[in-house]
Amino acid sequence: MIRLRSDTRTYRMMTQTDATFYGRRISYQAVLNTSGTGEWETVHVPFDTFTPSFRGRRVPADPLDPLKINQIGLIINDGLDGPFKLEVASIGIAGVLKSTTPES
Repeated sequence: MIRLRSDTRTYRMMTQTDATFYGRRISYQAVLNTSGTGEWETVHVPFDTFTPSFRGRRVPADPLDPLKINQIGLIINDGLDGPFKLEVASIGIAGVLKSTTPES
């Protein structure tokens, strides 16, 4: 979840793990569904909404494993030039995480 306030532009949350596509690191991206009112709000971004991508294009890869996230970022994603406003108060994880990989 992310606590933020924003304008009406389109933003995405981006994460990275050690996952690769043809030897290159990929990212997992999800749309931040904000109200765009400029008021503080909490946006929930379920892990299963993140899609794997490389250089902005969707690629075949395993689903995002939240326990392997090593980087988080925010990007503007509407293809428009010009000013924007995105303020972030906090980013957190809600709920209980379990490994998606078998125990050794």
